[in-house]
Amino acid sequence: MPLILCIATGLALGAMLAVPTAHSRADVTLNLLTGMSGAVLGGWLLGPVFEPQGVVAAFDETNMISAVGGALILLAIVHVLHTQDAAD
Repeated sequence: MPLILCIATGLALGAMLAVPTAHSRADVTLNLLTGMSGAVLGGWLLGPVFEPQGVVAAFDETNMISAVGGALILLAIVHVLHTQDAAD
């Protein structure tokens, strides 16, 4: 899977989540980096599940689903932890 497309997917998801939830520049940066990391991890970990034949030659819809899933899961985890930390 092309790494640049996976990073762009994560940045886009992080930016979309940063709009309603971010209260400072640090929150925006955290969302962007978390979305990017989650998309790369999701593509790397879930890619073989959807593409069992080995090396993925192109960034197709299954890779997009795994990148989006990874980004959303990691963004949700960080958002919950960040909200708990702010409440304390």
